[in-house]
Amino acid sequence: MTDDVAWMDPSDRPILVELATHLGWVTPESLSLNLPYTASHVTKRCRTFETYDLVVAHDEATAYRISRLGRRLLFENASIGEFSGEGNERNADGATTLEFTDGTLEG
Repeated sequence: MTDDVAWMDPSDRPILVELATHLGWVTPESLSLNLPYTASHVTKRCRTFETYDLVVAHDEATAYRISRLGRRLLFENASIGEFSGEGNERNADGATTLEFTDGTLEG
């Protein structure tokens, strides 16, 4: 992921990398345990990531998981501008999908 947009913060890559190490939903408090950032800062950044479809927020709790787009940006070292307009991962009924494209879950 190249940090080529004005809204990005130096903490964004480490937060996204930590989020990508989890297979499911994770809270900002849990993420902050392995990062040099407060849970409040992680929450703020995750809300920003959600705006740009890099993470998906849980419908009923303050928890996040990395999106397909977020994983692509991290693992393909691409710029955010290349993927603008790809949309998020919510179905018409509001449910979220979970698909991994980098093979980390393949046996």
